[in-house]
Amino acid sequence: GFISGPQGPLPPGVGVNLATTLLFLGQTAFDTLSAASFPLAAAWALRQQLNQMLVQMCHGQHQDLVASVQPDSDQALYWQIATAKTGDFFGWASQAGAWIGGGDDAAVEASAQFGHNLGLLLQIMDDWHDLHAENGNSDLAQGKRTLPVLYALTVAPPARKQALQAMLSTIPLNVTRETAVRQAIIELGGLQYTLVQAAMRRQRAQAALAHFPDNAAKNQLLALLDHAFPFAKNMA
Repeated sequence: GFISGPQGPLPPGVGVNLATTLLFLGQTAFDTLSAASFPLAAAWALRQQLNQMLVQMCHGQHQDLVASVQPDSDQALYWQIATAKTGDFFGWASQAGAWIGGGDDAAVEASAQFGHNLGLLLQIMDDWHDLHAENGNSDLAQGKRTLPVLYALTVAPPARKQALQAMLSTIPLNVTRETAVRQAIIELGGLQYTLVQAAMRRQRAQAALAHFPDNAAKNQLLALLDHAFPFAKNMA
């Protein structure tokens, strides 16, 4: 999905440039830790972990680009890629923040669980929003096997599954079929399943925050979950 700014989604080129800038700022941030009396060896270890996480994310993105248009993609591969792209990275970022902030082992582990589930939640909701994108401007238009698509293919009767796979493979050549494919996915429960999976990750992320005392920082994290998944009250 596109990165959103105050005026709405940013153009793809601007978004890529902004994301690249943030990666370098992340590296630069570790240079300031020693100035704040943080052990230099620990700061160096965190920098190395960040680099490893970024390589893993790139590998997950490569898997996504290659595998998401393959007809044999399944949910097991989807979760593997989502974990590599966002789950593990957000988990590491959260636990690193807790460690730098002086949290104990329990706080670091709880933070890792929060970040991991937040990362998966963002990936799932990206798939959910993408299915509502305008014709010709979505993963669906490219024939990608996102989570709602994979669920629909899993539960569809054999004949309907075969027809859906055929339409998915030809959408990039004939985007007029996108509406029909979207409707089929909705009828097979793909959107509802995706929301349920997102709700599960939000619930797990919120449960991880139970370890922390009620304060402004915790409220901000809860607000972040509400922003990522604004349907919690409707599904309660």
